[in-house]
This record gives sequence, structure tokens and C-alpha cells, in this order.
Amino acid sequence: MKKGSAIFIGLVMLMVFQMTASAASFMDYFKPMPIIEALSSSCWGAPEVGPRDQSNGLEDKTMSRYCYWDGGIIKGPDGTYHMFASRWNQSAGHNGWFGSVAVHATSSNLYGPYTDKGLCWPNDQGGKGHNVVPFQLKDGRYAILVSETRRPADIFVSNSLDGPWSKLGSVSIAQNSYSSLYTASNVYIMLRPDGRYGLIERDAVIGISDNVLGPYVIQGTNIYAKTPGCPTVNMEDPVMWYSGGLYHIVANKWDTRKAYHLTSEDGISNWKLDSGYAYDPTANFLRYTDGTVNRWNKLERPNVYMEDGHVVAMLLSAIDVAKDKDLGNDRHGSKVIVVPFDGAALDGGITTPPDRRSAFTKIEAESYNNQSGVQTETCTEGGLDVGYIENGDYTVYKNIDFGNGALAFQARAATSTQGGNIEIRLDSINGPLVGTCPVGTTGGFQNWVDVSCNISGASGKHDLYLKFTGGSGYLFNLNWFQFTQSAFSRIEAESYSGLSSSSIQIADTPDGGKSLAYVENGNYAIYGKVDFGSGASSFKAKVAAAGTTSIDVRLGSSTGTLIGTLPVASTGGWNEYQDQSCAIDKVTGIKDVYLVFKGSVNLDCFSFAEKDGPGTVTLGDLNSDGKIDSVDFLLMKKHILEMEVLSDPACADLDGNGAVNTVDMLLLKQYLLGIITGF
Repeated sequence: MKKGSAIFIGLVMLMVFQMTASAASFMDYFKPMPIIEALSSSCWGAPEVGPRDQSNGLEDKTMSRYCYWDGGIIKGPDGTYHMFASRWNQSAGHNGWFGSVAVHATSSNLYGPYTDKGLCWPNDQGGKGHNVVPFQLKDGRYAILVSETRRPADIFVSNSLDGPWSKLGSVSIAQNSYSSLYTASNVYIMLRPDGRYGLIERDAVIGISDNVLGPYVIQGTNIYAKTPGCPTVNMEDPVMWYSGGLYHIVANKWDTRKAYHLTSEDGISNWKLDSGYAYDPTANFLRYTDGTVNRWNKLERPNVYMEDGHVVAMLLSAIDVAKDKDLGNDRHGSKVIVVPFDGAALDGGITTPPDRRSAFTKIEAESYNNQSGVQTETCTEGGLDVGYIENGDYTVYKNIDFGNGALAFQARAATSTQGGNIEIRLDSINGPLVGTCPVGTTGGFQNWVDVSCNISGASGKHDLYLKFTGGSGYLFNLNWFQFTQSAFSRIEAESYSGLSSSSIQIADTPDGGKSLAYVENGNYAIYGKVDFGSGASSFKAKVAAAGTTSIDVRLGSSTGTLIGTLPVASTGGWNEYQDQSCAIDKVTGIKDVYLVFKGSVNLDCFSFAEKDGPGTVTLGDLNSDGKIDSVDFLLMKKHILEMEVLSDPACADLDGNGAVNTVDMLLLKQYLLGIITGF
């Protein structure tokens, strides 16, 4: 070995040792607590706690009425912070938790003080609830999970953080070889980034379900027992979340009063234990901005508050003495504290999964996530291209969204040789072949032409592999590529190529699909490379709305050519989806479609059709004369009275329930009278 190499390796080993020795534990990411109210040494609680801020979190400052426990926070649309927790009469001591109720509290400050607004569901078992966990559902509604005193665990829902709350149902578990391991204690549910719900409970078994009530499929045995170095007994209160490309769990070991942090890539298996403790009440991690330290006897029921994908605060249930020493009417008790946390720093060293990319936008060839054998070079059309491509080389583009299906592949290529082929494969270099695009000579490695091929079998999200095949030597250069989608197939709203909105979210639909929700006036969604073929003259969308609004259909930009406007009629609610349609100016060829929203509406999917083509429905135009008038009303009346059968009853099914009846006739009458503007 050369001397220089030995010195270099020694330095590297020293650096690795230093990095390992100084590696931060979860507890190191807690930040000082802001002082909201002057620290008090005369408030309730054991003197060992130290001077503290009674306006932090949620507490009964006099400890004359309630003890508080649990605690989770959701920020409302108006900026108000809503905490949901449990409470019980302090006169009962800590064991009063057996009769705890779920309560709602609010604050204008994340850290407090929180004002108790009362019971969440006073008319359901007197508000009974413990292990309170608030979260938001896929459809935008709010949910509160309670367990322990309500088994197998109940979920309440509301459209507003201020309530009213109604019971959605009880959590169910699918029967399998692991289902008996579920104990319904300390249950926690999170909405995973893949759109499924993840459940964990006291005994650390994890369940997965597409629906919040289940049935949850238990994925295996106790994860603590399968995690090297992790304690396996007396663990409780697990909280689970996703950030920085990993799933996280923090769980408390009640007998030692220590907590532990675990991570996993899929949130199911291969959990890894973090070094050090997640928190330890005997350590000095609860510190105010002036340096004052608090040392509560026990810290349990951890929960997280997140913003922008990172934890910014942790909630902890704090008690000043051992639980059996809190006897009631004794100036001992419990509260919920809110502690700043640097989740962005915690996640800083973790690789976040690649953002979703629409297959129907132009994808630069050099924007690959991985490659084998190729190089980039300057392109005469601007930017870079991928060159030096030889037989067997490939490029990988992760998380490409094909929506409901791609119709064709188009690429910009150049070569001075005989060229070769682009094999379009999914998820691996030898994965499903969905198309093969031939590239012939173009007269030079910078003489660019469009090449294309048909695609079959590409839908949903995939890692895209472009595998290059051909003869010997360099085959061709590649500048960019894109896919097209058919205007005449169902286009899912969530498969947009671009979005102009900070409010729009992806929500669940009652049939198990997805939709665009929380749409506001002026927002728009882009759907790239829509192939209208020889022409489309109508537009149909599946929408839900609580009022009336409209959607402009434009080409090329949000202010581009207006080809039609869909008047959206109220469907009766945000989860009541109906097909509504309108005529558009005839469109041909491949276009970028912009849907510009003129108000609040949920959009599930849409499609285009030839006006007289099969399956085309113009609601209300029963005689297909291009107008909706009294003649159509008369035809509907005759159909309902069985005097004359409509040739296409779908045109008369205005409420989209599959039947033509007096409800449809009333809707048509309201339309003709100008009470509503569409169906």
C-alpha cells in the first residue's frame, strides 16, 4: 500500500468515527420552548418540575377541575390551532382516566394557551373517549380516533374542526394468522403517502387498510421483537408518521420512563432503532428560551404536529409525580405540553422519494434518476441531450404517472448511423414491455426529428426504463420524450401534468377513487398531450359540488383558446358525484388541456367525445337538436308516463342515479326557469 493511500484511509476512518460518535439522537432535535407567560414556581405540581410556563399547551392552571392527557393538533383553514385531548375530574386522581372524555381546545398560537371548548360528542356515551388521536381523512373530512376505553376503537368524523362530530363506526380487523395479536389498546392511525391508512397499537402490530374503518390487515408480529436492540416489554403509546422518505415510530417504555425512535422505508417491515433515546424526562431536553429546564416525572402519549412535511412540534402528556401518587385534590396532576422540534433537520440526511411526474409532459432525457452507459452533451436545440448510447444502455425515470393509460410515445432523436430501438419498459430493465420505438437515420447526431410508437399496458405510477437496443457502436442521441393520452378515454383528475393552486388536495371518492378537492376560483389543472384524433365536440366531467359554478376548457394555457364552458350544477354535496356535460368547439390533434375552475368543485374524472359518437351524452338535450328547451321537457314527461320511450334515456338521467324519474323532470324544469345553470 502506498503511504499516501494509508494516510487517506486513516483520515476517512477518523471522519467516519467522528461522525458516528457525534450522530444526533431523536432527542437532540427538540428546540427551546418559547415563553408565553412568565415562568411560575408557585403553580401546581412537584417542585422537581421547576419553574414553568402555564400557558404552554393545555392545562387547568388551578388544578381544581381537570387533568388533561393525550393531545393532537390540527391547524384550521383560518389559522386557528385545534387541539383534541382527553380530560377527567382531577378529584379522582390519575385513575380518573378510566372515565375520561374527549375534548376540543383552541389557540391562536401553536404552543398555547389552549382554551377548553368542551366535549366533542356530548350525546354519545357522555363524551367518553381516551387515547384521543385527531387526523384528516383522504376526503378532506376530519376524524378523531379513541381507543382503550372504547374498544375495538371508535372513529368520529366532522366536516369542521368545530364539529359537530358524529360516530363513523368502529375499527375492524381482517381475519388472518396475525389478527389475534391486535389488542385495541393505544391505537394510532395515520394516512400514509400511498393513500392507505396505517394502524399501530400498543403491542406494535401494524395494520393496513384502504378505508379508515378497515378492515385492517395485520402485517405481522410485534415489530419491536424483530428490531435489533429494541425493548420488547412494557412498550406503549406508539405514534407513527411519514417524513423525509421514511416512516417513523416513537414509543414510550412506561417502566423506565424512556422513549425510542424507529424508522422503516415501507412502514411495515425492516424497522431500525435509532441511537439514543427519543426522549427522557430525566434529561435536560425540555428547555425554555431563557435556559430554564423542566423535568416532569413522566412524559407519555407522544404525538407530532407537522408542517410542510416535517415535524415542527411534539405533544407530550406530562405528569409531575408517579401516577399512583396523583390522588386528587392534592395539587398534583397532568397536562399536555407542546415542544418545538426541528423535523427538517431530522429529515435532512434522508433522501425523499422522487416527485411524481406526469407521463404527458415533455420529459428531458437528461433528467433521469439513474442510467447505465450513457453520457450527456450539449444539444443544438438548447440544453443537454443524452448521447453515446450503445446497445444495452438504459435510463431510468422514477414515479412516472400514466394516469388511466398512455396511447403513444413520442421522442426527439438524432443519429448518423442506422439507429436502433427504444424499448419502453416498466419498473425494471426487464420489466413489462409496453412499446418499442424505432429510431432510423436522421442525417446527423444533431439533426433532430420526432419518432413515435403506440403504447399498450401503461397506466398508473411506475418507474420508467428506456432500454436502448441495436447494432454495434453509437446508436442515436435522445433530447426529450413524452406520452400522449386519448381524449376519448377516462382521464383521472389527479393525473394532471401541472397544477396552479396551493389549496387543491387529492381526496377520496365514495367509489374508492380519487378526486381534486378544495378547488378555489381561478385555480387550474393541466392535462398534457391529449390526443383528440379527428375531432371531439363534447366534454363530460364527473363532479361534486354543494353549489353552482363552472369550468372553462381551454387549450395551450390558462388564458388560451376557450373551447367550451361546463356549467356545474349542485350535486347535493361534496361526495355526491354526477356526470355533467357540455358542447365544445371541435378540436383535433394533440393539445394541452387547461381546466380553469370558476369556483369550488370536486373533480373525479373527465373525457371528450364526438358529438354524435357512441356513448356521448348531452344531458337535457333529449332530441339531440343542440338545444335544451320545452320540447325536451315534454319528451321527458312522456317517457316517465310511459307514453313514449326515449331513444337514449341517459340524456334524461340528470341526477346520474341510473334512472329517469320525477327528480330529473324537476331538475330540467329548474334549468328551463333559470334556477340552475347545469346538471
